[in-house]
Amino acid sequence: MDGSLTLASAAKVTRPPPTYQPLLRAFLAIALGIVIDRRVCFSPLLWCISFPLVLLLWYVLFRSKKYQLSSLALLACLVVVGGAWHNLQWNWIGQRDIATFAKDAPNPIMVHGAIVKQPVWLAVSDPNSGTRQPTERSKLTVSVDSIRDDGFFRPASGLVQVFFDGKTTGLFSGDRIEVVGNLVPIKPPANPGDFDFQQSLRHQHIHCQLEAPTPQAVKKMGRVNLFKNSISRLRSDLDQVLWFYLEPTRAPLASAMLLGNRSQLTSENRDEFLTSGTLHVLAISGLHVGILAGLFLLLPRLGLLPRRWGLGVTMAFVFFYAALVEFRPPVTRAAILISVFCYCRIVGRVALSFNSLAFAGIIVVAINPMDIFSAGAQLSFLAVATLIHFKTWLAPPEVSDPIDQLIEKSLTPRERMKKHVLRVAYSTLLVSAIIWSFALPAVASQFHIVAPIALIANPILLVPLFSSLVFGAGVLAFGTWFPALAHLMAAGCNGSLWLIQKIVETSSQLPLGHWWTAGPTPTMVTVFYATLLVFYFCFKVPRPKWLLFFGGAWVLCGWIIPDAQAYWKAQNRQNLVMTVLDVGHGSCVLLELPNGKNVLYDCGRYGSARAAESTAASLLWKKRIGKLDAVFVSHADSDHFNGLPGLAEKFRIERVLISKNLSRQLSHKPSFQNTILNMEGRGVLRETVAQGDLLMFGASLRMAILNPADGAVTNSDNEDSIVIAIEFQGNRILLPGDLEGEALSQLLDSKPTIYDIAMAPHHGSRNSAPEHFIQWCRPTFLIVSAGQGKNTEILDYADRDPYPSILHTAYTGAVRIELQDHSIRVDAWHHPQLENSIRSAHLPASNTLDYE
Repeated sequence: MDGSLTLASAAKVTRPPPTYQPLLRAFLAIALGIVIDRRVCFSPLLWCISFPLVLLLWYVLFRSKKYQLSSLALLACLVVVGGAWHNLQWNWIGQRDIATFAKDAPNPIMVHGAIVKQPVWLAVSDPNSGTRQPTERSKLTVSVDSIRDDGFFRPASGLVQVFFDGKTTGLFSGDRIEVVGNLVPIKPPANPGDFDFQQSLRHQHIHCQLEAPTPQAVKKMGRVNLFKNSISRLRSDLDQVLWFYLEPTRAPLASAMLLGNRSQLTSENRDEFLTSGTLHVLAISGLHVGILAGLFLLLPRLGLLPRRWGLGVTMAFVFFYAALVEFRPPVTRAAILISVFCYCRIVGRVALSFNSLAFAGIIVVAINPMDIFSAGAQLSFLAVATLIHFKTWLAPPEVSDPIDQLIEKSLTPRERMKKHVLRVAYSTLLVSAIIWSFALPAVASQFHIVAPIALIANPILLVPLFSSLVFGAGVLAFGTWFPALAHLMAAGCNGSLWLIQKIVETSSQLPLGHWWTAGPTPTMVTVFYATLLVFYFCFKVPRPKWLLFFGGAWVLCGWIIPDAQAYWKAQNRQNLVMTVLDVGHGSCVLLELPNGKNVLYDCGRYGSARAAESTAASLLWKKRIGKLDAVFVSHADSDHFNGLPGLAEKFRIERVLISKNLSRQLSHKPSFQNTILNMEGRGVLRETVAQGDLLMFGASLRMAILNPADGAVTNSDNEDSIVIAIEFQGNRILLPGDLEGEALSQLLDSKPTIYDIAMAPHHGSRNSAPEHFIQWCRPTFLIVSAGQGKNTEILDYADRDPYPSILHTAYTGAVRIELQDHSIRVDAWHHPQLENSIRSAHLPASNTLDYE
């Protein structure tokens, strides 16, 4: 009994205390200050006043020997430092910054400056666009030093992003250039849920962009930074080496993995990596840097270098490699961690801990505090933090029992190898599962995808990923001076990359390998990771059952319940909400009907099918809509349907409705036919409608098809547009598609009918007879869905009495109309509550819609 008490007491005494990581606390305090400044937007003066006050508080507490309170005050000082540093970087713009010259309308201008980032070319051709677009575009980031405005040059500063059609040639970082083009500010999101490019570029201190008309508008004037220029030229030369030795279908992937040139990959390639849960393979991260650094760590083991020299060479390599790929946050973090690891090995200390990770984080936010909001940096730090925290689970168990040691020694070499392979496979699967589980909330919230296939795909990819990086490094090393060795390395690299592509392609196509989702709310994602921090500071390694209980409770509260609430709210909806999205020159209208029905009228955009699909998908995810009961395709112009194939992949669509005339002509319209067949292949039913059809969506809502007549002979696709008249609680909406020509004349010759909301036919073009159309339907609000600077002539009608309020999506962003209780509410995304109209909707009987 005494022995048992002694053992219990010993266990109590030797229980590890909460982990003490001072740099981790410092980094978290700095990060908290950054987040507070972003969310609350304190003034710089407030941060400046707070710092000496908090510092004085720390001094008083420290002198009073209240060390715990003084430690909290010191952390508060770091919070203030983080907030002030972010405020300076986020909000400060110099008086001569080029952003002050940017205007909403294109502003022709000439600038002189230096290229600060490796010029890249972007493939923009879209097979589903149905339009003639340039096959590639180039992008430069330029640090401006002077600008020509009003006929003379004046000093300027700041960064600008330069775009022009064509491929960059002979331009490198560090070159001084002259650019002539149109200067415009970065546009904010135009629709709910859209990716915020303005904020993303602001993280890089870029506030405007310059559109050069041709490559000839960019002229090289000299060189201003020898180091940057040399590194940029080297990177370009290495990229050319990869393209020379590797197969054309493999070179873009190799360039992305080794040099970070992801812009050379097609959108289809990136989608496959995303849906297979292996997108991190394309981003140069700690795994890539670690594998390449491991080649140098082998030198001491092979006896080619002394141990200290080998560690020093490794440190030099990782910083050279970080410079080669422009010090991206994941690579910078990896370079710092590996350097700390090598230093600790030299001095004999613990190499990998939260202290070293926090040190890397402090360096990253010191360079750019906005990187803390970058998804790549967040996931990179999260993966390493997870491995550090669970390293006791991943380390092989020590054999301490003498009998077990004898059994281990008695095994044959083959049995030992088998046991070792099984142990490595188990550890690899466990690592993949842990990282995937802890990254899931952030990935699902930001990318709207859950890919459980990644649990299997990522461990399988490790071997070909390792070999492709090793062989690829060999191609880069031997490509210039030893062509024979380079060709040998290229053969191995091609084979490894082919295997990666096959694994990714197969994984992305497996049933239930991935699914799309609205994901958890940002608030619940914050709660998830904040709770993990509490777990860390309270427990060295939490028990698996605690983690499972916490994970299940969080999924229920942060994911399932919000989806259930959105579904219940939709089922009990009594109003009609219509959202006209800004898709440029195109059309996409979401109708949220009473009793939970959701209908889409068109989904397309001129020039970019992906942009149309992404815009519609972002809105649906924001509203937590996973199913569309019907999709109307007004006619067979690509700017009205080219976003549907991508949308059908991500959402459940019950049926697609097209006109009877169009259904008979499918074989003559290959692009549209492929879209319909693609949707039917995903289980979408095809139905046809014609003039005179009446669709009922509940007792209070009716949709009447006003065009086209079945069997009508038309001269263009536009004349075949499906025209829908919607009546709800006495209010009326008209959706005319691209109606024009004889079909439009027939509609305007019919009995005039008053509509509360109408979309302008054919994006408000002159061919749609806008003045006659407005006089015929007399809408209270007329919505024009068109691109910037397109069809603006129709706006002139807004100044004539009694013409309607005209909303052009290129200037107002998405337009939301809510009909409820015989009233109308209209809001514009760029101008909330732009205009509201509340009026009685009890119309005379003579004005009821004629459905015959």
